[in-house]
Amino acid sequence: MSVLIFGADGFIARNLSVALTKAGISVVKAGRQKPHLDTSYITLNSQETDQSVWDQAVKGIDTVINCTGAIKSRSGNSLHSVHLEGATRLFKACQNSSVKRVIHFSALGASTDKPTEYQRTKGQAEEQLAKFAQGHFDFCILKPSLVVGPGGGSSTLFGALASLPVAVGFGDKLGKVQPVLIDDICDLVVRLVQRKEPLPEHLDVVGPKAMQIDEMMNILRQHLQAKSWLTLKMPAKILEISSYFSGSLTNDILNRDTVRMMHEGNTADPKAFAHHLGHTPHKLSDLSTLHPASVEERRNASLYFLKPFLRWSIGWLWVMTGMLSLGLYPIQESLYLINLVGGEGNFANILLFGSAGLDLLLGILLLIKVQVVKTALVQIALTLSYMTIALSLPSEYWLHPFAPLLKNIPLIIATLIMTALEKE
Repeated sequence: MSVLIFGADGFIARNLSVALTKAGISVVKAGRQKPHLDTSYITLNSQETDQSVWDQAVKGIDTVINCTGAIKSRSGNSLHSVHLEGATRLFKACQNSSVKRVIHFSALGASTDKPTEYQRTKGQAEEQLAKFAQGHFDFCILKPSLVVGPGGGSSTLFGALASLPVAVGFGDKLGKVQPVLIDDICDLVVRLVQRKEPLPEHLDVVGPKAMQIDEMMNILRQHLQAKSWLTLKMPAKILEISSYFSGSLTNDILNRDTVRMMHEGNTADPKAFAHHLGHTPHKLSDLSTLHPASVEERRNASLYFLKPFLRWSIGWLWVMTGMLSLGLYPIQESLYLINLVGGEGNFANILLFGSAGLDLLLGILLLIKVQVVKTALVQIALTLSYMTIALSLPSEYWLHPFAPLLKNIPLIIATLIMTALEKE
């Protein structure tokens, strides 16, 4: 038996791959970025328009699992492209081949008549699957609520919120959610893949209990052994307003559409899920038993909201350095310093304005998040160059109590830390 997991870069897909492999099932993974040395991986993007590429990808496959998804449209990778266009080509390829089953991950509340693009495109993909499946292959549409587990985007966000020293309380202003553990989803999919009888066409995948966001975060706070010294109630209107710019803090998980869906709520009857799972779904509080929080998980939760601020602070430092050198600080004073290290005449002007322009450019690139790691490495190289040149300055520039030059050393370390966080 062979299974193709499309969207293999994602949280659910990664866990499914491990669970299916442990069950003795042959797994082929497909997605946008092929991991190094992974020979079982097919590079395939939702924007691929050549149907023959899709047909080739599913050749010889028994079951296809579609885990592709995005939370927000981005440049060159829209929700319509990811949820609908790519999925439609995949379903058509399954129709053209000998694929026997398709398990498709949609979302609880997805429908073509819903107000958000996320829900509509998910609902449209469900309709396309039903259309292509007729008389060709068996299918099951899984509609999970909030999926929780180590490394999951949503659980990481809410875990970070739960770890704040000042807790954020939403009260009953938002709808309820019904968190489901990734372990139960993996168990269900393994059972569905191995199942001999026809699949259920639709299945709401939810935990055993519907709860307010605050209750969920209290459980996650206990899981992470975090302490909050104060709770601030956030009015729903403030959350709605903040959703316009919160994407840069939360990797787009909190945006206008997700906040609207949080208002709507995300719950369903768990009985059908429990029946096909073979047992009652785990409670959210079981997370600590199944996956005790590691030091790394608690650290990552604490750093979650600090990471963008670190990038912004370093970016603005370089922007202001460039602007100061371009005239906010007296030009003659800047030229005087360059003269002290041997720069004279036109060369001094070129050195001043060239380095100022470069500082400004590098700072802007960091602020708008363009090639962050490469930009940071150029900044480190440039800082080391500036410090090397500054070695010929009089000793008071190194021994000054404000340590204007020695401060570059912690700046380099902070930049290296930023690059490590950006790679995660």
